[in-house]
Amino acid sequence: MKNYLALLILKIVAYFPLGASRGLGKLLGRFLYSLNSRSAQTCKKNLTLCYPELNAQEINRLCFDRMQHLGQSLFETPKIWRKGSIWVESKVKKVYGLDIFESLFEQKKGLIIIIPHLGNWEILGLWISKRVPMTSIYEPPKIKSLNDWVKRGRENAGASLVPADITGVSNVLKALTKGQVTGILPDQFPPEISGHISTFFNVKTRTMTLIHKLIGRVNCNALIASAIRVTDGWEIYFQRVDDSINSTEISVSLNALNQSIQTMINLNPSQYQWEYKRFKDLKNNGKKFYD
Repeated sequence: MKNYLALLILKIVAYFPLGASRGLGKLLGRFLYSLNSRSAQTCKKNLTLCYPELNAQEINRLCFDRMQHLGQSLFETPKIWRKGSIWVESKVKKVYGLDIFESLFEQKKGLIIIIPHLGNWEILGLWISKRVPMTSIYEPPKIKSLNDWVKRGRENAGASLVPADITGVSNVLKALTKGQVTGILPDQFPPEISGHISTFFNVKTRTMTLIHKLIGRVNCNALIASAIRVTDGWEIYFQRVDDSINSTEISVSLNALNQSIQTMINLNPSQYQWEYKRFKDLKNNGKKFYD
């Protein structure tokens, strides 16, 4: 019953106008901030760690803004899933670096699009897959009815979603070998077997090695992209990544990856997922960094 109720609520929210969704999202974000919720606490910890030059007042202000963007993401995403690529096309106000995306894809070497948890990454999957063949790894929701609805929405423009397991990685390799595109979210905290220590915002932490391994196997291209929230829509940014990402030395490759993510985040830090526990392996005076 809870599962059906959750899906019903998402489907109702999906019919809200974008302005109303964002307005409600901002209210939710302010509520989360005022309660000093776990999301807000983690956000402040991460911001303090990654932006040591900011004072407490600046950290609090950035956290307040972030909580509002978190709320907006939660309310606007069901609408993206329902409306699909044609609606998304009308809401993309500007695309920066389009020539970078087109030139790298046209080389037919395969293209990895690195998509940090910044702005609303659901926009990118629909916008890109309408233009080029795209296969992406995702973590299916545990609720089957929810998974069916979300997967249908994400594949609306022709993308192929594959599970985050060995079969999914195999499908991504095949797509890249054919000169196609894959989108990968690069900034989760990975299991030990699929991660390696690298520097992110001057902090040593475990970083996923999947992108490094794929480049090594296929010798494909890579770029980084985000869809940043603006008035009544989004702006898409494509940026080159440092050539060091192609290094066979894993530490050099991962440092280039994290530096590219950091540069993209700094376009609009308030839209990044600072509430995620990115530094789970970090210790503070012998204790875990997160409570």
